[in-house]
Amino acid sequence: MEELQTKLDERNRVLSTIAHELRTPLTVMQTTTALLLEESTGPLSERQREFLESMSGTTTSMVRFVEGILAEIKVDRAWMPLDARPLDLRRIIRRVRTAMQPLLDERRQTLQTTVPSLLTRPLGNETWIHHVLTNLVHNAAKHAGERGTIVVSVTEHDECVAVTVSDNGHGLVTTGRERLFEEFYQEEPVSDAAFEGTGLGLAIVRNVIERHGGRVYVTTAPGLGTMVSFTLPLPQLGDTEPNEPSRTAG
Repeated sequence: MEELQTKLDERNRVLSTIAHELRTPLTVMQTTTALLLEESTGPLSERQREFLESMSGTTTSMVRFVEGILAEIKVDRAWMPLDARPLDLRRIIRRVRTAMQPLLDERRQTLQTTVPSLLTRPLGNETWIHHVLTNLVHNAAKHAGERGTIVVSVTEHDECVAVTVSDNGHGLVTTGRERLFEEFYQEEPVSDAAFEGTGLGLAIVRNVIERHGGRVYVTTAPGLGTMVSFTLPLPQLGDTEPNEPSRTAG
């Protein structure tokens, strides 16, 4: 086991070095291409714009690929279970909505939220749960299509809180559902560069939620959309910090 961990650490070190070395020049290329497309340096011919848009899409994909690798390594290395604290899910959902709104507006998509007026705060790491929810909303937006609807809902059960992100898109085929959380798997090619990814997103989602002591579930059918749910444990007696309200209302 120790030898395996040593090999994994070495793999992560090499991948991290490569990813960091690639991220800076790729970000510079991304910024430069965006400036050229804005015609800040002068007007573009139709052919020039076509080449630059192709370069911009490819560079954006590479940046997301690198960021996905770094995020996966960070989950493996830096996860600390003791960081888990009572979470204000309502606030996290608002933050995700604000961050995603420009992308949703561009696609003329609607994001609806349903949160109980009284909700016990589940345990978790706020940074990672925000990352998980952003991944799921982004993925739902990718599949919902133009003018689609995305719903984020929260329900409380005896020992956990469940968060569900659903869309009214095309749904996944059976093989797609079975492989949904495999690293680097993508259910279909995506033509819109804003929604392209590495396939690492949902693998990270499962990794993070399982490290929280929760589970991830997917329900889908072709033509009927997809629902992805994850659970977070509720605090047991004595888990809540002093002066920290365990329930939120309103």
